[in-house]
Amino acid sequence: MSFDSRPSLWRRVLLGNGAGFWRRPAVLVLALIGLVVLVGNRAGLPVPWSWPDVMDKRPGRPASTLDVTGRPHVIDGDTLSLNGQKIRLTGIDAPERDQTCQTPSGAAWACGQQATQALSERIGWSSIRCDVRGHDRYGRAIGTCFQGEQDLNRWMVANGWAVAYRQYSTDYVADEARARRTRAGMWSGTFTMPSEWRKARREASAADSRVYR
Repeated sequence: MSFDSRPSLWRRVLLGNGAGFWRRPAVLVLALIGLVVLVGNRAGLPVPWSWPDVMDKRPGRPASTLDVTGRPHVIDGDTLSLNGQKIRLTGIDAPERDQTCQTPSGAAWACGQQATQALSERIGWSSIRCDVRGHDRYGRAIGTCFQGEQDLNRWMVANGWAVAYRQYSTDYVADEARARRTRAGMWSGTFTMPSEWRKARREASAADSRVYR
């Protein structure tokens, strides 16, 4: 009676037909994987078993925190562009770029532009870190941004260039109250809450679109 005495496929893969220990295919593959993980770890890259967590930062996925760092471009008082990604500062609401406020005498001033400029000047050319927690309905990342240890979201509210966005967070309510007491920024005169200003503009635009001639 005869039989095939050749090693099985798995035996050939694991043992390499009797090759020396370091020349066996399985050993070489495991050594290569270990080297890749070691190098990636030292470079700060996500290792394979952390990839699902990174993917969770996409819109519609569970939102845990992901750090994004770099030099930002300020879009307006509560929105940045960082590494090609728009980031909405969570928990605050700044006036829109073309929104105006009123001085105590009733004169209009460009508070939206001033809020944008205040954030831009505060950051300057420095790098910042943003803790991204998810995405909003417009696909923008939402999170808290820091310049060193300074919470920029808090800085904007404390200096009167944004209000606490209570619909989403109460983290900065005390900072808003302090800015209001000291008449900082927008609180130096009167203004329409940014959310109400946006709503009024949407309604005006919708009314214009219903005009028939």
